[in-house]
Amino acid sequence: MFAGLVAAAVCLPAWGAMHSQKTNLRFETFDVPGTPLGTDVLGVEDINDLFETAGYVQVVSGYQYFGWRRDINGKVIDLNNPLSTGSQPYTYADTLNNWGTVAGFFYDTAAGQFSGFVLRNDTWQTYNVPGTPANTDTTIYGLNDFGDFCGFYEEPPYSAVVPYVNVGGMIDTNFNIPGSTGTYPYAINDLWEIVGSWYDGTNTLHGFVREPGGAIRSYDAPGAGPLGTLLLGINVRGWMSGHFWDVNSHEHGFVVSPREKFYQIDAPGAAMNLSQGGTAGGGINDEGVMAGHYDPANGGPDRGYFVWIPPGLD
Repeated sequence: MFAGLVAAAVCLPAWGAMHSQKTNLRFETFDVPGTPLGTDVLGVEDINDLFETAGYVQVVSGYQYFGWRRDINGKVIDLNNPLSTGSQPYTYADTLNNWGTVAGFFYDTAAGQFSGFVLRNDTWQTYNVPGTPANTDTTIYGLNDFGDFCGFYEEPPYSAVVPYVNVGGMIDTNFNIPGSTGTYPYAINDLWEIVGSWYDGTNTLHGFVREPGGAIRSYDAPGAGPLGTLLLGINVRGWMSGHFWDVNSHEHGFVVSPREKFYQIDAPGAAMNLSQGGTAGGGINDEGVMAGHYDPANGGPDRGYFVWIPPGLD
């Protein structure tokens, strides 16, 4: 699913060549029941202003993904799309808004394809981008309070991903990034600003920010190595969140202020020398709280965390 593309030259205004800022951040960690033991098996993907979170758990013994939603009191509800059946069920919950609507994508067993879903008031709705051919894979990654969402799709023969945003039912695929071999929108706020990531010809990831009018600027976290940078969240105040991999392929979360100050995040107790593991960033809410997950240094199951941006920090 979602294969890479042919290499191309990169030419996009750079943004993010600033130095890391140091500050004391408040952390709170939590567990998601049913999280298996291992690396990269828990995804804490988004947080709303009610401090509800959503994400997924991967079962280590098989290609199985189960979505979940956690309320402010710590109660976790499993989210398993009833259309994903068989030996390898797949439901990937990726985003939720302040109305409690959850969205993501799942494997539609009968149709034999990945489709987006919107879960509202315990009702599952399947979404495929209108006008696409049969067996087109569709994802939803970002959702705002107006019900607008973004993601990407891939038509057979699955050689290229197409980024899209759905605003009021109108589909916009204008994500022009010269040199991109794959562009992935991951979040949309209530100002219709979109963040995501794109691959260059060397398979390095770069973040991007897309303004409502379509203008795009690229972002690279300070200290990012060959694996690159993922932008996963943006709130209405302009704070962004995500994670990057350093030159040793170790993972670090981060937030970036509207004034472009960068704050690296390493969760207390996270593994500090694990290749392609460590602290993963996730979404950020309008209250200035980011949610993510990390690989514990003791090798136990992955854990979730919240991190608070102190008032007045810029």
